[in-house]
Amino acid sequence: MSLSVVKRDGRVVNFDKTLIVKAIAAAASEVNPGHDLQMVNLARAKADEVVDKIHRIYPDRESVTVEEIQDIVEDKLMDGEHNDIAKAYILYRDKRARVRHMKSGTMNMMRELTKTEAEDSDNKRENGNIDGNTAMGLMLKYGSEISKEYAFAEMVSPEFSAAHKDGWIHIHDADFINMGTLTCCQLPIHRKFKEGFSTGHGYLRPPKSIRAASAQACIAIQANQNDQHMETMCR
Repeated sequence: MSLSVVKRDGRVVNFDKTLIVKAIAAAASEVNPGHDLQMVNLARAKADEVVDKIHRIYPDRESVTVEEIQDIVEDKLMDGEHNDIAKAYILYRDKRARVRHMKSGTMNMMRELTKTEAEDSDNKRENGNIDGNTAMGLMLKYGSEISKEYAFAEMVSPEFSAAHKDGWIHIHDADFINMGTLTCCQLPIHRKFKEGFSTGHGYLRPPKSIRAASAQACIAIQANQNDQHMETMCR
């Protein structure tokens, strides 16, 4: 019986056992580097077991989904003495799932930013310093959102990423995480006014007027931010 596979996007393609072999061999070679031929032979044997199980548990089906095939691959790897390979395969599968989620999430976000006015989009109004309806503001938002998607997919621990997306916590300025920094800091500005401070290029004495205090507050914030981002660039 010829078997078809239903892809995640709904496309139906012919079943191809070699794809299973490649996936298992890749996971096996990662666990046992330098034994490629041995791992390919193992992958072929496991792929045959996967095909047999598909026909056994779905005898009347003309098609199976990608997820069903991958579940069976995991089961067959866990059946024998290959838990380490099964773990590598599961981690690879999870990484691919996160990449797919990142791509779909990015496309949805790009669609919203492109087709929705700032008045109707919280994402477009997230940064109060940027007009999301202008060309430059929109371009900055494109970059910001793509950077955040990558950060949550690759840089942030899965539990914190999920908590952020579910609304339990909020990671502010997550688009800067990929650069090893955050962009907003709290400064004890009252101490700066009382004691004065150094920018690294000069010392500012305690201000004696509101005008001087306002200017020094701007200088302190700018100096701190410059130092923070410069440290990140030099790593």
